[in-house]
Amino acid sequence: MAYPGYDAKTKLEIVKRIWRGAKVAPLSRRFGISRDSIHQWINEAEEDALKSLAPSAPGPKVDPLLRLKEENEQLSSLVQKLQDKLEALSRISQITVSTKAPSLLEERPTRCPECGTSRIWKNGTYRVSGERTSRSLKVSEKGTVQRFRCSHCGVKLYLVKKKSK
Repeated sequence: MAYPGYDAKTKLEIVKRIWRGAKVAPLSRRFGISRDSIHQWINEAEEDALKSLAPSAPGPKVDPLLRLKEENEQLSSLVQKLQDKLEALSRISQITVSTKAPSLLEERPTRCPECGTSRIWKNGTYRVSGERTSRSLKVSEKGTVQRFRCSHCGVKLYLVKKKSK
């Protein structure tokens, strides 16, 4: 014999009768339902009742997808601001001296462009040959790069000494 499906109203009526004190065995015989099914309905009803009666935050419920969309927009705007700041700092930290200003080739930066501190330390040199691109410096000609670093904020400064022909 196939199992007859019961609608939610019938299940709720059976659970209510059991909560009022009726025995499971007579109800299972009367409706033709196994006792295990009735016990499962009771357990599910108790869990759902506890969930609905649990204390929660007052006020209207917020759609979680709407909340995620708003958080995503906030994070996107924050990422864009940080990328703009990074680009500005990258531009500040690059000092490229061209061959048109040979008097600046031997000069060291006097002040940090970021914080204005006058304590600038030499931080080594390296040679570049041809196209070289690093994270914060773009050099397209051969020459020597003198690195400097601000002792206060740590901004990297570069002077590119191009080879004379």
